[in-house]
Amino acid sequence: MNRVFISFKNSYEGKLTPDSEIALCLCRALRERGLTVFFSNTSLREVGTDRYMDKIEEEIASADAMVVVGTRSEYVSQGWVRQEWMTFLNLLLSSDGKSLYTFAPGPCDVSSFPAFLQPFQSFKTEDEAVTFIVNKFLLQDEMGSASEADPASLTSFWSRYFGLFCPYDREGALDSLPSVSLPDGLADALLGAHIMGKKDVSRGEALLKSSVRKRSVAGAYFLAHSYITGATGMRQLSAAKAILSDGYDFFTEQRIPGARILFLIWSSRKRLSRAFYCADIFKSILDAYGIGADFAVYDGALRFLGVCYDDIVFILNEDSFSTDEEFLSNVVKYDGSSIFMLNGFTTDAVPRKIRRRTTYACEDADIESIGRYLITKYASEQ
Repeated sequence: MNRVFISFKNSYEGKLTPDSEIALCLCRALRERGLTVFFSNTSLREVGTDRYMDKIEEEIASADAMVVVGTRSEYVSQGWVRQEWMTFLNLLLSSDGKSLYTFAPGPCDVSSFPAFLQPFQSFKTEDEAVTFIVNKFLLQDEMGSASEADPASLTSFWSRYFGLFCPYDREGALDSLPSVSLPDGLADALLGAHIMGKKDVSRGEALLKSSVRKRSVAGAYFLAHSYITGATGMRQLSAAKAILSDGYDFFTEQRIPGARILFLIWSSRKRLSRAFYCADIFKSILDAYGIGADFAVYDGALRFLGVCYDDIVFILNEDSFSTDEEFLSNVVKYDGSSIFMLNGFTTDAVPRKIRRRTTYACEDADIESIGRYLITKYASEQ
Protein backbone atom coordinates (compact mmCIF):
# COMPACT_ATOMS: atom_id res chain seq x y z
CA MET A 1 0.00 0.00 0.00
CA ASN A 2 1.40 3.43 -0.99
CA ARG A 3 1.43 5.76 2.03
CA VAL A 4 2.02 9.52 1.97
CA PHE A 5 2.70 11.73 5.01
CA ILE A 6 1.88 15.43 4.57
CA SER A 7 3.91 17.73 6.82
CA PHE A 8 2.72 21.32 7.24
CA LYS A 9 2.39 24.14 9.79
CA ASN A 10 -1.22 24.21 10.90
CA SER A 11 -1.44 27.55 12.75
CA TYR A 12 0.52 30.72 13.36
CA GLU A 13 -0.29 33.34 16.03
CA GLY A 14 -3.60 31.63 16.75
CA LYS A 15 -4.80 31.52 13.14
CA LEU A 16 -4.81 28.76 10.54
CA THR A 17 -2.03 29.10 8.00
CA PRO A 18 -2.60 28.96 4.21
CA ASP A 19 -0.51 25.78 4.41
CA SER A 20 -3.28 23.96 6.29
CA GLU A 21 -5.80 24.54 3.50
CA ILE A 22 -3.27 23.69 0.79
CA ALA A 23 -2.33 20.49 2.63
CA LEU A 24 -6.00 19.54 3.05
CA CYS A 25 -6.67 19.95 -0.69
CA LEU A 26 -3.58 17.90 -1.52
CA CYS A 27 -4.67 15.21 0.93
CA ARG A 28 -8.12 14.96 -0.65
CA ALA A 29 -6.69 14.82 -4.17
CA LEU A 30 -4.23 12.05 -3.31
CA ARG A 31 -6.89 10.02 -1.49
CA GLU A 32 -9.20 10.34 -4.50
CA ARG A 33 -6.43 8.72 -6.54
CA GLY A 34 -6.27 5.74 -4.19
CA LEU A 35 -3.32 6.63 -1.95
CA THR A 36 -3.29 6.28 1.84
CA VAL A 37 -2.52 9.73 3.25
CA PHE A 38 -1.68 10.79 6.81
CA PHE A 39 -3.03 14.31 7.36
CA SER A 40 -2.83 15.24 11.04
CA ASN A 41 -5.96 17.42 11.18
CA THR A 42 -8.13 14.45 10.24
CA SER A 43 -5.95 11.41 10.94
CA LEU A 44 -5.46 12.21 14.63
CA ARG A 45 -9.07 12.88 15.62
CA GLU A 46 -9.47 9.47 17.18
CA VAL A 47 -6.09 9.51 18.92
CA GLY A 48 -5.76 10.75 22.48
CA THR A 49 -3.19 13.37 23.37
CA ASP A 50 -1.05 10.76 25.13
CA ARG A 51 -0.80 8.83 21.85
CA TYR A 52 -0.21 11.84 19.63
CA MET A 53 3.57 11.59 19.31
CA ASP A 54 3.54 7.79 19.11
CA LYS A 55 1.10 7.99 16.21
CA ILE A 56 3.19 10.63 14.41
CA GLU A 57 6.32 8.50 14.74
CA GLU A 58 4.50 5.38 13.52
CA GLU A 59 3.14 7.17 10.47
CA ILE A 60 6.49 8.73 9.55
CA ALA A 61 8.21 5.36 9.85
CA SER A 62 5.63 3.61 7.64
CA ALA A 63 5.34 6.35 5.01
CA ASP A 64 6.64 5.69 1.50
CA ALA A 65 6.70 9.41 0.76
CA MET A 66 6.55 12.70 2.64
CA VAL A 67 5.39 16.00 1.16
CA VAL A 68 6.54 19.10 3.06
CA VAL A 69 4.14 21.98 2.35
CA GLY A 70 5.45 25.51 2.88
CA THR A 71 4.22 28.94 1.81
CA ARG A 72 6.87 30.60 3.99
CA SER A 73 10.38 29.35 4.66
CA GLU A 74 10.03 29.78 8.45
CA TYR A 75 7.05 27.43 8.44
CA VAL A 76 9.23 24.51 7.35
CA SER A 77 12.44 25.42 9.14
CA GLN A 78 11.13 25.42 12.72
CA GLY A 79 9.03 23.46 15.20
CA TRP A 80 7.11 20.26 14.49
CA VAL A 81 7.45 20.50 10.70
CA ARG A 82 11.23 20.52 10.91
CA GLN A 83 11.22 17.59 13.34
CA GLU A 84 8.94 15.60 11.03
CA TRP A 85 10.97 16.02 7.86
CA MET A 86 14.29 15.60 9.68
CA THR A 87 13.03 12.30 11.12
CA PHE A 88 11.86 11.15 7.70
CA LEU A 89 15.11 12.29 6.07
CA ASN A 90 17.10 10.09 8.45
CA LEU A 91 14.91 7.11 7.53
CA LEU A 92 15.23 7.91 3.83
CA LEU A 93 19.00 7.97 3.99
CA SER A 94 19.14 4.55 5.65
CA SER A 95 16.54 2.69 3.56
CA ASP A 96 15.50 2.35 -0.06
CA GLY A 97 12.07 3.06 -1.50
CA LYS A 98 11.23 6.31 0.36
CA SER A 99 10.80 9.69 -1.31
CA LEU A 100 10.81 13.23 0.08
CA TYR A 101 9.14 16.11 -1.77
CA THR A 102 8.47 19.78 -1.13
CA PHE A 103 5.39 21.74 -2.18
CA ALA A 104 6.14 25.47 -2.32
CA PRO A 105 3.32 27.45 -3.96
CA GLY A 106 4.25 30.95 -5.07
CA PRO A 107 5.46 33.42 -4.10
CA CYS A 108 7.56 31.18 -1.84
CA ASP A 109 10.40 29.33 -3.54
CA VAL A 110 12.19 26.16 -2.48
CA SER A 111 15.51 28.03 -2.69
CA SER A 112 14.55 29.73 0.59
CA PHE A 113 13.94 26.38 2.33
CA PRO A 114 16.55 24.75 4.61
CA ALA A 115 19.51 23.38 2.64
CA PHE A 116 18.63 19.77 3.51
CA LEU A 117 15.31 20.12 1.65
CA GLN A 118 16.47 21.95 -1.46
CA PRO A 119 17.89 18.96 -3.41
CA PHE A 120 14.57 17.09 -3.40
CA GLN A 121 11.87 17.23 -6.06
CA SER A 122 9.69 20.30 -5.55
CA PHE A 123 6.22 21.21 -6.81
CA LYS A 124 4.57 24.57 -7.39
CA THR A 125 0.98 23.44 -8.01
CA GLU A 126 -1.34 20.78 -6.60
CA ASP A 127 -1.91 19.28 -10.03
CA GLU A 128 1.84 18.90 -10.57
CA ALA A 129 2.30 17.25 -7.16
CA VAL A 130 -0.61 14.83 -7.56
CA THR A 131 0.35 13.87 -11.13
CA PHE A 132 3.95 13.22 -10.17
CA ILE A 133 3.38 11.32 -6.92
CA VAL A 134 0.51 9.15 -8.17
CA ASN A 135 2.19 8.25 -11.43
CA LYS A 136 5.48 7.50 -9.74
CA PHE A 137 3.75 4.99 -7.47
CA LEU A 138 1.90 3.52 -10.45
CA LEU A 139 5.11 3.17 -12.41
CA GLN A 140 6.94 1.58 -9.50
CA ASP A 141 4.08 -0.88 -8.98
CA GLU A 142 4.08 -1.82 -12.66
CA MET A 143 7.85 -2.20 -12.80
CA GLY A 144 7.99 -4.04 -9.47
CA SER A 145 11.57 -5.18 -8.98
CA ALA A 146 12.25 -5.25 -12.73
CA SER A 147 15.23 -2.93 -12.38
CA GLU A 148 16.90 -5.26 -9.87
CA ALA A 149 15.92 -8.41 -11.75
CA ASP A 150 17.11 -7.14 -15.11
CA PRO A 151 20.08 -4.79 -14.66
CA ALA A 152 20.72 -5.01 -18.40
CA SER A 153 17.48 -3.23 -19.26
CA LEU A 154 17.68 0.30 -20.59
CA THR A 155 15.13 1.52 -18.05
CA SER A 156 17.32 0.18 -15.26
CA PHE A 157 20.42 1.78 -16.79
CA TRP A 158 18.93 5.27 -17.11
CA SER A 159 17.17 5.03 -13.76
CA ARG A 160 20.49 4.31 -12.04
CA TYR A 161 22.52 6.71 -14.19
CA PHE A 162 20.34 9.71 -13.27
CA GLY A 163 18.66 8.36 -10.11
CA LEU A 164 15.23 8.43 -11.76
CA PHE A 165 13.32 5.71 -9.88
CA CYS A 166 16.01 4.01 -7.82
CA PRO A 167 19.02 5.30 -5.87
CA TYR A 168 21.59 7.15 -7.94
CA ASP A 169 24.34 4.71 -8.94
CA ARG A 170 26.25 6.03 -11.96
CA GLU A 171 29.24 3.80 -11.35
CA GLY A 172 27.04 0.70 -11.27
CA ALA A 173 25.13 1.79 -14.35
CA LEU A 174 28.35 2.27 -16.33
CA ASP A 175 29.64 -1.11 -15.16
CA SER A 176 26.59 -2.68 -16.84
CA LEU A 177 27.32 -1.08 -20.24
CA PRO A 178 28.62 -4.31 -21.86
CA SER A 179 25.18 -5.88 -21.36
CA VAL A 180 23.06 -2.80 -22.12
CA SER A 181 21.88 -2.17 -25.66
CA LEU A 182 22.86 1.49 -25.89
CA PRO A 183 24.18 2.72 -29.24
CA ASP A 184 27.94 2.13 -29.33
CA GLY A 185 28.71 5.80 -29.75
CA LEU A 186 26.63 6.84 -26.76
CA ALA A 187 28.05 4.07 -24.56
CA ASP A 188 31.60 5.15 -25.45
CA ALA A 189 30.71 8.79 -24.74
CA LEU A 190 29.25 8.18 -21.28
CA LEU A 191 32.04 5.85 -20.24
CA GLY A 192 34.72 8.09 -21.73
CA ALA A 193 33.45 11.17 -19.89
CA HIS A 194 33.33 9.23 -16.62
CA ILE A 195 36.87 7.90 -17.05
CA MET A 196 38.11 11.35 -18.06
CA GLY A 197 36.64 12.69 -14.81
CA LYS A 198 38.75 10.13 -12.95
CA LYS A 199 41.87 11.59 -14.61
CA ASP A 200 42.53 8.54 -16.80
CA VAL A 201 43.08 10.92 -19.70
CA SER A 202 44.49 8.65 -22.40
CA ARG A 203 41.78 5.99 -22.05
CA GLY A 204 39.00 8.54 -21.63
CA GLU A 205 40.08 10.56 -24.65
CA ALA A 206 40.34 7.38 -26.76
CA LEU A 207 36.75 6.43 -25.89
CA LEU A 208 35.47 9.93 -26.63
CA LYS A 209 37.25 9.98 -30.00
CA SER A 210 35.73 6.57 -30.74
CA SER A 211 32.27 7.94 -29.97
CA VAL A 212 32.84 10.92 -32.28
CA ARG A 213 33.80 8.56 -35.11
CA LYS A 214 30.46 6.83 -34.48
CA ARG A 215 28.74 10.24 -34.80
CA SER A 216 27.63 10.54 -31.19
CA VAL A 217 26.33 13.95 -30.14
CA ALA A 218 27.27 13.21 -26.51
CA GLY A 219 30.77 12.12 -27.50
CA ALA A 220 31.36 15.25 -29.57
CA TYR A 221 30.11 17.48 -26.77
CA PHE A 222 32.19 15.75 -24.08
CA LEU A 223 35.37 15.70 -26.18
CA ALA A 224 35.06 19.37 -27.14
CA HIS A 225 34.35 20.27 -23.52
CA SER A 226 37.45 18.40 -22.36
CA TYR A 227 39.55 20.36 -24.88
CA ILE A 228 38.02 23.68 -23.80
CA THR A 229 38.58 23.05 -20.09
CA GLY A 230 42.02 21.55 -20.54
CA ALA A 231 40.99 18.21 -19.02
CA THR A 232 43.35 16.44 -21.45
CA GLY A 233 46.33 18.37 -20.10
CA MET A 234 46.09 21.53 -22.17
CA ARG A 235 43.42 23.69 -23.74
CA GLN A 236 42.89 22.95 -27.44
CA LEU A 237 40.39 25.60 -28.53
CA SER A 238 40.82 25.21 -32.29
CA ALA A 239 40.25 21.45 -32.03
CA ALA A 240 37.18 22.03 -29.85
CA LYS A 241 35.78 24.55 -32.33
CA ALA A 242 36.16 22.07 -35.20
CA ILE A 243 34.38 19.33 -33.21
CA LEU A 244 31.50 21.62 -32.26
CA SER A 245 31.04 22.73 -35.86
CA ASP A 246 30.98 19.16 -37.19
CA GLY A 247 29.02 17.75 -34.27
CA TYR A 248 25.96 19.85 -35.08
CA ASP A 249 25.33 17.51 -38.03
CA PHE A 250 25.26 14.45 -35.73
CA PHE A 251 21.93 15.51 -34.25
CA THR A 252 18.90 14.09 -36.06
CA GLU A 253 15.36 15.36 -35.76
CA GLN A 254 12.62 12.89 -34.93
CA ARG A 255 8.93 13.06 -35.82
CA ILE A 256 6.54 10.41 -34.47
CA PRO A 257 2.85 10.35 -35.45
CA GLY A 258 0.72 11.25 -32.46
CA ALA A 259 3.65 12.36 -30.28
CA ARG A 260 2.43 14.39 -27.31
CA ILE A 261 5.81 15.85 -26.33
CA LEU A 262 8.02 18.17 -28.34
CA PHE A 263 11.66 18.88 -27.54
CA LEU A 264 12.54 22.03 -29.44
CA ILE A 265 16.12 23.28 -29.47
CA TRP A 266 15.80 27.02 -29.72
CA SER A 267 18.88 27.80 -31.79
CA SER A 268 19.80 29.16 -35.20
CA ARG A 269 23.55 28.77 -34.78
CA LYS A 270 24.97 25.83 -36.75
CA ARG A 271 27.10 24.69 -33.86
CA LEU A 272 26.85 21.86 -31.36
CA SER A 273 26.18 22.87 -27.76
CA ARG A 274 24.99 21.33 -24.52
CA ALA A 275 21.43 21.93 -25.72
CA PHE A 276 21.91 19.22 -28.37
CA TYR A 277 23.52 16.86 -25.86
CA CYS A 278 20.55 17.27 -23.49
CA ALA A 279 18.05 16.58 -26.28
CA ASP A 280 19.96 13.48 -27.40
CA ILE A 281 19.98 12.12 -23.84
CA PHE A 282 16.26 12.79 -23.46
CA LYS A 283 15.64 10.92 -26.70
CA SER A 284 17.46 7.83 -25.38
CA ILE A 285 15.72 7.96 -21.99
CA LEU A 286 12.20 8.31 -23.42
CA ASP A 287 12.86 5.62 -26.04
CA ALA A 288 13.86 3.26 -23.21
CA TYR A 289 10.54 3.88 -21.47
CA GLY A 290 8.55 3.56 -24.69
CA ILE A 291 7.47 7.21 -24.78
CA GLY A 292 7.31 8.80 -28.22
CA ALA A 293 8.41 12.41 -28.56
CA ASP A 294 9.28 14.77 -31.39
CA PHE A 295 12.74 16.39 -31.49
CA ALA A 296 13.49 19.38 -33.66
CA VAL A 297 15.58 22.52 -34.05
CA TYR A 298 13.78 25.84 -34.35
CA ASP A 299 14.88 27.45 -37.59
CA GLY A 300 12.58 30.47 -37.82
CA ALA A 301 9.48 28.52 -38.90
CA LEU A 302 6.51 27.87 -36.62
CA ARG A 303 5.53 24.53 -38.15
CA PHE A 304 6.20 22.57 -34.97
CA LEU A 305 3.98 24.77 -32.81
CA GLY A 306 1.14 24.12 -35.22
CA VAL A 307 0.86 20.61 -33.73
CA CYS A 308 -1.04 20.24 -30.45
CA TYR A 309 1.46 18.93 -27.88
CA ASP A 310 0.71 18.24 -24.23
CA ASP A 311 4.21 19.26 -23.17
CA ILE A 312 6.88 21.28 -24.92
CA VAL A 313 10.45 21.33 -23.65
CA PHE A 314 12.27 24.35 -25.08
CA ILE A 315 16.03 23.89 -24.78
CA LEU A 316 17.56 27.32 -25.10
CA ASN A 317 20.89 28.06 -26.74
CA GLU A 318 23.16 31.11 -26.56
CA ASP A 319 21.44 32.82 -29.49
CA SER A 320 17.91 32.39 -28.12
CA PHE A 321 17.58 36.03 -27.03
CA SER A 322 17.15 37.38 -30.57
CA THR A 323 14.31 35.03 -31.48
CA ASP A 324 11.46 36.79 -33.28
CA GLU A 325 8.39 38.21 -31.57
CA GLU A 326 6.00 35.91 -33.41
CA PHE A 327 7.70 32.86 -31.96
CA LEU A 328 7.60 34.27 -28.41
CA SER A 329 3.89 35.01 -28.79
CA ASN A 330 3.26 31.38 -29.72
CA VAL A 331 5.43 30.11 -26.90
CA VAL A 332 3.43 31.84 -24.18
CA LYS A 333 0.24 30.13 -25.36
CA TYR A 334 1.61 26.88 -23.95
CA ASP A 335 2.11 28.43 -20.49
CA GLY A 336 1.54 25.56 -18.01
CA SER A 337 2.78 22.83 -20.32
CA SER A 338 6.02 24.49 -21.37
CA ILE A 339 9.37 23.71 -19.78
CA PHE A 340 12.55 25.65 -20.44
CA MET A 341 16.12 24.43 -20.10
CA LEU A 342 18.66 27.23 -19.96
CA ASN A 343 22.05 26.61 -21.50
CA GLY A 344 24.51 28.24 -19.15
CA PHE A 345 22.70 31.46 -18.26
CA THR A 346 20.14 32.69 -15.75
CA THR A 347 16.45 33.49 -16.19
CA ASP A 348 17.33 37.20 -16.10
CA ALA A 349 18.95 36.77 -19.51
CA VAL A 350 15.93 35.27 -21.28
CA PRO A 351 13.10 37.27 -22.91
CA ARG A 352 10.75 38.80 -20.34
CA LYS A 353 7.70 37.02 -21.79
CA ILE A 354 8.95 33.61 -20.72
CA ARG A 355 10.90 34.56 -17.61
CA ARG A 356 8.23 33.27 -15.22
CA ARG A 357 7.77 29.91 -16.90
CA THR A 358 9.12 26.65 -15.45
CA THR A 359 12.87 26.76 -16.01
CA TYR A 360 15.82 24.46 -15.45
CA ALA A 361 19.53 24.67 -16.14
CA CYS A 362 21.07 22.35 -18.73
CA GLU A 363 22.59 20.16 -16.04
CA ASP A 364 22.33 16.46 -15.19
CA ALA A 365 20.13 17.15 -12.14
CA ASP A 366 17.65 18.88 -14.41
CA ILE A 367 17.72 16.09 -16.98
CA GLU A 368 16.75 13.91 -14.03
CA SER A 369 13.90 16.21 -12.93
CA ILE A 370 12.39 16.72 -16.38
CA GLY A 371 12.90 13.09 -17.37
CA ARG A 372 11.22 11.82 -14.20
CA TYR A 373 8.32 14.24 -14.66
CA LEU A 374 7.67 13.13 -18.26
CA ILE A 375 8.07 9.43 -17.48
CA THR A 376 5.69 9.54 -14.53
CA LYS A 377 3.19 11.45 -16.64
CA TYR A 378 3.25 9.28 -19.76
CA ALA A 379 4.77 5.86 -19.05
CA SER A 380 1.72 4.58 -17.14
CA GLU A 381 -0.37 5.32 -20.26
CA GLN A 382 1.69 3.09 -22.53
